[in-house]
Amino acid sequence: MTKKKFLAALSTAAITTSLLATTALAGTTQTIEWNNNGGTAEGNGSGSVRVPVIEVEVPLDLPFAMNPYKLNLAEEGADAITDQIWSDNYMICNYSEVPVAVATSSTAKGKDADSNGKGGLALETTVTVDPNTKKYVGSSANAEKKNAFIGMQFAKEIEFTEADGYKPKYGDKVIFGDGTNITAATGEVLIKDKTSFQEANGLLLSANAEEATFVLGTSTANGANAVAFKYIGVLNDSTTNVYADEDITVKTVYTLSVLASDDISSTTSGTPAVTTTTVKGYDKVDGTAVTGNATGALNAYKKKS
Repeated sequence: MTKKKFLAALSTAAITTSLLATTALAGTTQTIEWNNNGGTAEGNGSGSVRVPVIEVEVPLDLPFAMNPYKLNLAEEGADAITDQIWSDNYMICNYSEVPVAVATSSTAKGKDADSNGKGGLALETTVTVDPNTKKYVGSSANAEKKNAFIGMQFAKEIEFTEADGYKPKYGDKVIFGDGTNITAATGEVLIKDKTSFQEANGLLLSANAEEATFVLGTSTANGANAVAFKYIGVLNDSTTNVYADEDITVKTVYTLSVLASDDISSTTSGTPAVTTTTVKGYDKVDGTAVTGNATGALNAYKKKS
């Protein structure tokens, strides 16, 4: 996976200057040749800025699998993966000396139809299910096209160990349905539209940008310096149109802001304990609260205007 690092502009010359400036902070003394009449001497100094190292890793290559026939995507010996839209975990990680806010703006686009109005792919905003086949079929308005319902799901928790690195946890198993012909069982969460997608800690994607800002700390404990996401969704496998590569494309734009350590404060409450983080200059984006995530379904922020 190709990744890009937001790295502070520290050239070799700049680093050398920084080191020299740090040495100069100790100050120097020298002997003045005074005379019998006394004399005067002048000392001068200037401030040296301690610039934090800023290093934030973001994913730029964002491939995902389109699996209309629900084939097994897993490697041999691993648990089966038959999701119709599936991706690996994508990580945004802060390795800086200070906290940062990473704003994301994400879109998705379905392939345009040909000159005869055929072969296009429509991105749906709701899950439509055929009451007879109990399958996702897309809306009647897009009956002549391939149909997809796709979004990004963000991890509710991230564990970190030196041995295994980051391990994102997304919560209950996701089921795509309409709530009538396909419903969720115990231990499952139903996604049927934009609102329920947010309740599952995600964003339904379309041509209209969906924005979320994530505040990342500097400690790896409990994944405080990272956020993880993956692509999930469903395809209409009843269409007579054949799916092709690049029928769906996605894009995310990242914007970085540097925070001071005292811009962030936290309080812990509830059973089990839930940490609510307040960030100076940002409003918390609280979706409909879900079990075990009392701070809101989408644990994200929005910069104050």
